[in-house]
Amino acid sequence: KIQRAAAPLGGQGSASRCWAEPRARMAAAAAVAAAAAAAVPNEVGATRGADGDAGANKQEEEKLTKDEAIKRVSNDGLALARLPPDLKKDPVVVLAACTQDPDALEHAPKELLGDANFMVEAIREDIAAMEYASSELLTNTAFLRNAIGVNWRALQYANEEVLEDQSVIVDATRQNWQALAYASSEIRGCRKLIQMALDQSGLALRYASEYIKRDRNLVLQAVKSHAGAYEFAPPVYQQDDEILLTATQQSWQTLRFVPRWFRIQLPVMLAAVKQNWQAVKFFLGDIGSEAELHEVARENPRIIQHPFLRMSRSVVMAAVTKNGLVLQYADPSLRADREIVLIATRQNTRALQHACPELQQDAGLRAMVSKADGRNRSRLTRTLFDEDSAGSSSEATPIYFIHQNDSTTRPASGLFEHSFGKVFVGSHVAPLERLVRLLDRSMTGTSLADARRSMATQDQFEELPRTMRRILSHPYSRVFNLKPGNYGLRGGWPYYKPCGWARFAVRKDRKAIEDWAVAYHGTRVERAVWILIEGLQRPKEWSEVAHGQAYSNTHRTIYLTPSVEYAGHP
Repeated sequence: KIQRAAAPLGGQGSASRCWAEPRARMAAAAAVAAAAAAAVPNEVGATRGADGDAGANKQEEEKLTKDEAIKRVSNDGLALARLPPDLKKDPVVVLAACTQDPDALEHAPKELLGDANFMVEAIREDIAAMEYASSELLTNTAFLRNAIGVNWRALQYANEEVLEDQSVIVDATRQNWQALAYASSEIRGCRKLIQMALDQSGLALRYASEYIKRDRNLVLQAVKSHAGAYEFAPPVYQQDDEILLTATQQSWQTLRFVPRWFRIQLPVMLAAVKQNWQAVKFFLGDIGSEAELHEVARENPRIIQHPFLRMSRSVVMAAVTKNGLVLQYADPSLRADREIVLIATRQNTRALQHACPELQQDAGLRAMVSKADGRNRSRLTRTLFDEDSAGSSSEATPIYFIHQNDSTTRPASGLFEHSFGKVFVGSHVAPLERLVRLLDRSMTGTSLADARRSMATQDQFEELPRTMRRILSHPYSRVFNLKPGNYGLRGGWPYYKPCGWARFAVRKDRKAIEDWAVAYHGTRVERAVWILIEGLQRPKEWSEVAHGQAYSNTHRTIYLTPSVEYAGHP
């Protein structure tokens, strides 16, 4: 008010401001006085308004029906504290609040917290409700039995009398095998009880008595169910070859629990190292011959990352025969060995970049790489477009990608055809022809090898044609024209026609994916080939990340989008 009163006066010229200043002060003082005088009734009115609102809210709560109260506490359990007293005492309302948030029982009346039937129902929903049970109920054996019958976790509140009752433990174990953790040693000797628990998880062997663990078949059953059961097996069965192999086939880390004096056999070594090369550290001293070592190296060539094995010429040679790229882990002296580099490069042309600088410039090796790249490019491109390319006949049936609005008959010979050796690719539409030429010019064996993930299972290009023929579905492959279209919803998300894009369809069970949303992942053509073969996988190391991991907590996130244009942006 002072500002509004003074503003017109302050806006006058300097001459009038001299005589107006006292008047402005008087006007300001009058405004302040008027405001102060008006503040008293306004303040009282505001207080009355607040009391009126409180009264209105109180009336509203008193008029609240039971159904409305249940709906309110179902969304916010702690809203129970703001309900009228009569609704707070209603078991149905309180149970609905407890289901949403067990801490709502803090606002429940003591009568309900001491009601055995009500608390059993609350515990059925959440074991946290047990914290609010009255002290009388916690000492009531009948209540504890009923509570355990609906939620086995109530065992942690049970007394010794209840825990020594085998029928109670049986009922709890029927719900979850972990209930055996609260059983007495005598009850853990019941074979039927242990068998029931093992049917749920092999880890239940942990709670079996020593007498029960003498049964070899029982131990083997446990290990087949869960590799972690091996840790709790008796020492005599930890040295059993069949039991150890069964557990190792599920998890190579089983070898952590093998007795040190026990010699691990070759089948166990192969099963472990197949999963992870680091398993070699558990049995390196048990390898009896160089032939066994070579067999382990061929099973997983990455074992030469071990500081001892990377210096062994025979082991490195066996490893690069299976995967030439592991040459990068070999000792520098072996990366200067022309014979080893030659074997590695024959297996994978990309291996040459891991050789010593002198061999990288070797004319013979470079010529071999160039020739191999040409063969790999031809083989891969032929596989992408020709389902019958396995044969060498020049009469192999060409595969044409037909536009949906065009005739399904094959085009006349020479129409938009592009030749890759003896294999031809044809289409009624020019975009596919341009795509074929792009693949021919850009994708080489070297670029395909560069795009290969570090954990890829297929190392040889010879496997690509067979795999691509198996997964590609030519009848559903097509080129989309530029006319916009909306194909409705897929998995609850809109599926817009990818205008101007070529689709290479893969064989999948249509019923299994009919509820999937259509999403796109942007990548290079070479990486798309590996994704087709091995599936879309999360990056396992930072070198596999192409465009960062913004807003990712794990830094191993796969980014997808329903917009093909967004995914395809360079």
